Amino acid sequence: MLFCGDPHGQFAPCLSRVEQVRPEHIVLLGDQAPDRPLKVILGDWWQRTWFILGNHDTDAPEYPSATGKKC
Repeated sequence: MLFCGDPHGQFAPCLSRVEQVRPEHIVLLGDQAPDRPLKVILGDWWQRTWFILGNHDTDAPEYPSATGKKC
């Protein structure tokens, strides 16, 4: 299991580590702030990813579309 904290839209370091470690599960810890849907950013890793929303994810009205989940 790999935990990645507060990427603030910068997913390259986390995804680089994911490719090195190839964990069974990934947990994104708060403040994803993606510029596009996480499903697109994470690609094949989407099915193995869990996330906890942070204040930067929920303070914008578009956050459900960014995470791919409905409120």
